Amino acid sequence: MRVQICWQLWVGIILSFCLLMGLLSYQEQETVEPEPIPVATPIEVELMGPPLPETPLYSERDIECLALNSYYEARSESVAGQVAVAQVVMNRVKSNKFPNTICEVIQHGKTRINWKGNVVPILNQCHFSWWCDGKSDIPVDVRTYHSILDLVTDILYLDTVDITEGSLYYHADYVTPYWAPSFEMVTKIDRHIFYVDRNSK
Repeated sequence: MRVQICWQLWVGIILSFCLLMGLLSYQEQETVEPEPIPVATPIEVELMGPPLPETPLYSERDIECLALNSYYEARSESVAGQVAVAQVVMNRVKSNKFPNTICEVIQHGKTRINWKGNVVPILNQCHFSWWCDGKSDIPVDVRTYHSILDLVTDILYLDTVDITEGSLYYHADYVTPYWAPSFEMVTKIDRHIFYVDRNSK
């Protein structure tokens, strides 16, 4: 009986000692304050400059439309000629005188309702003739088409110089459309002559 009491007494003493040491250790711990979040000074903000604009995202259909247009309008021309045709489309997308998507710009033109009730382009009444010439729009020269597809993708996503100087119009050098005198000719690339509208935004 006396042994059991002594054992319980020692256990109590040991537990009390452990609790006391733990309390003392806790009180000695320093409170760790979170580090302040660095804030850019006005000078640092000025050096960083304004935020970069986001690169627009284009759908696969937009890229395909742009590639098909350069393919049918300039596949036999140099890379510069193919680039120039694509850049006219992109200049029109940015202009308030034309639709604001690539495919809508390329398919822009007079339309009619066919016997099925569908809206279809009027034959040979489009801004880009291949779209409504009544022929198949499936490229025959697949290799050239894929090369142009890569080219227009680079035009869309890389910082490319506009070699047409902002042109909204062009025509082949073997024709003289009625509208040509209304605009200012800026350059000729391969078989196409390019024009700007100085009154256009």
